[in-house]
Amino acid sequence: MRQWLKSISPKFILLFLVFMIICSNIAFANVSDNRWILLKQSIYGQFLLDKQTIRYDLNNDIATYWVKYESSKNHDGIYEAKFLNHEMIDFRNKTVTKIGESKYINGSPTSETTQFESPEGRTFNIFPQDEEAYQVALLCGRQPLYAKPLWKTLANNRSVGKIQLDVNNIEIDNASCQAIVYTIQYNNYYSYLCNFNRGTIARKDVYSRDFGPEKIPVPESVGEIIYNEAYYQYTLSQTNS
Repeated sequence: MRQWLKSISPKFILLFLVFMIICSNIAFANVSDNRWILLKQSIYGQFLLDKQTIRYDLNNDIATYWVKYESSKNHDGIYEAKFLNHEMIDFRNKTVTKIGESKYINGSPTSETTQFESPEGRTFNIFPQDEEAYQVALLCGRQPLYAKPLWKTLANNRSVGKIQLDVNNIEIDNASCQAIVYTIQYNNYYSYLCNFNRGTIARKDVYSRDFGPEKIPVPESVGEIIYNEAYYQYTLSQTNS
């Protein structure tokens, strides 16, 4: 046994130790990476959800968690951590609020602060395209607020631009003869309340808690295009029910 040990060269032992260190680092990197769920990615940056920090209050139907933003300075797929947001989802009210933040300095996050610039501290409405809310709901063991969206293009021209409506998440109220629909316009998200008894439409953006005033849609306007599609989807639901 001693002769066998003596026959092993120091160079071989050194290579073996380096190999074990590399394997150890890879293992730890994988454990670390497993905590982050990719929510959104582009050549400019990416958002990730930290599933290890999710805390769910079942009685109040509220979840808190952290998300991380990483930017790609040269748009080459190499990302650097920039900041962390501490956020809270109120599933009953369908809202998400930023409650804290931390910024990366020299590669390390600073202590959490609640002193941040507007509108970062504002409360946002959760719409169907919100992948963050969808993933948090699943990790909390509750039903997501919306189904995965299915966007139908209603128009794409110079006069009104591109308008898409989510046909997978149409909220129909038969008693009031109305429907709530969700749309994308110029990369902005809106929900619309269409009342078919009164022939009116009202809009809400991601910041507003309530719908705006009801209006009769003007011919060939964005409002009319959305109202007509909402009514079409409403009539389909009556046929299929």
